[in-house]
Amino acid sequence: MVIEATGNLPTTTPRLKTPLAQPAANVNPPASRPREAGLIPVPNNGSLAPPHIFAGERAADDAARATVAANRNAPLSSPASDAAAVRAYWSGLVDFRGRAPAVSHQRPALWRSKSHPGFLAGHIPGVGRFFAHDLHEAALAFARHGIAPLQEQQEQQERQAFAQAVQQHWNGQVTVLDTMPPPEYPYAAVWPTRAQRVGLQIPGFQPVMVASMQEAQQLLSAHGIHPGQTAQPATDGGLHEMRSHLTSPAQLAQLEEAYGIQITPITVGGVTGAYLFSAKGTANRNVMLASHGVDAGLGYFEKPRQLELINASPHGTLLMGYSTEYAARLKANQVAAHRDMITPPSERYAINYLLSGTTEENDGPMLPWQAAHLVSDINQNPDKRKFDIVVVEPAAGNITLSDLIAGLGQRLGPEVHKKMFSHICRGPDEHAPRYSSGNNFGHGDPFKRVAAYFHRHHNR
Repeated sequence: MVIEATGNLPTTTPRLKTPLAQPAANVNPPASRPREAGLIPVPNNGSLAPPHIFAGERAADDAARATVAANRNAPLSSPASDAAAVRAYWSGLVDFRGRAPAVSHQRPALWRSKSHPGFLAGHIPGVGRFFAHDLHEAALAFARHGIAPLQEQQEQQERQAFAQAVQQHWNGQVTVLDTMPPPEYPYAAVWPTRAQRVGLQIPGFQPVMVASMQEAQQLLSAHGIHPGQTAQPATDGGLHEMRSHLTSPAQLAQLEEAYGIQITPITVGGVTGAYLFSAKGTANRNVMLASHGVDAGLGYFEKPRQLELINASPHGTLLMGYSTEYAARLKANQVAAHRDMITPPSERYAINYLLSGTTEENDGPMLPWQAAHLVSDINQNPDKRKFDIVVVEPAAGNITLSDLIAGLGQRLGPEVHKKMFSHICRGPDEHAPRYSSGNNFGHGDPFKRVAAYFHRHHNR
């Protein structure tokens, strides 16, 4: 798709894909699976680990499932052979082999499993192997790790170009979404539709469908949202503008007014590295951190003596789940943590992590408007546990947990926060064992589930 523009205004929208056709007719799965489909992690010694799956894997599948379910031209419906279907669908990105490749094989591959007749087996370089009922399920597994058809990659580039054009034309005043936002969404937004029309959201009004971007511009202008006079130059492929406008001062002020809360910028390393969402005029003694995290080998840091760190996952694991769900459970007092996931006030040092923000709504961490909505709800209901939320600014890049805590102390005072609930990944990379934050939830005794995890994985 070529985006024709009048100035910076795109006149067409990205194409939306039609659903993927049904799986190949010649793939007949048995009545039961040998185990739940999913990845078998590859240990450092290069040998295959025993088959096992972490409970949170399904929570990470949403984006992959949407990628496959929305693909337009899917040749998996009636291929002459598995090999032909694989070539046609992945355009050479995935090999179809007669037998299993070596663990060190450097290309994605599929083959008929001999150990589990009727199943396909797959190989993802550097990650591991999986079993699938059919090619459709295999496509989900590959998409989960960024291995998508070339057509999908092209359409992602089209959507990014469209988003950049909208960003530049309105200078950050209008957000581009994939689908219609929830009713409480506080920003002006546009999104493409299957009928090649444009969805339009103006704060305080019901969403509407318009025929073109020109019509969207007329409605936005009628409500005081005019094209920017100048557009900021693009950096790192235009991602900087898409990031920075999520937390621009004007939109933060909008969030404060819309939700009746206070948003406090936190300085880290001389720049705004995070935002604290709290009730007006006060900071709570409890705070929740919602961000990406990684154990980058930074070692330990000396934490404030009164601060208790309560993590949503064990050290060394990849956390699966959404921080919004964790926050909802936390305010309902339905979260437990194993003692090995807690650094109590009596301990002087804590493990340091690299933190980063997000620009994606379903990425795990929170966007500013989600944090604002949650904090507003928390403070309006006295029966719920109260806590503030801190969100890392995406444009700040990587910041350390120690610097964030120091920044909070410098802005609010070192004795303000007593408990920090950290919903972050604590593993060294994406190949770390997965841990579902859902293990911590429940009305009964979620602690037993957390303890069971430690018994299985740490007491061998």
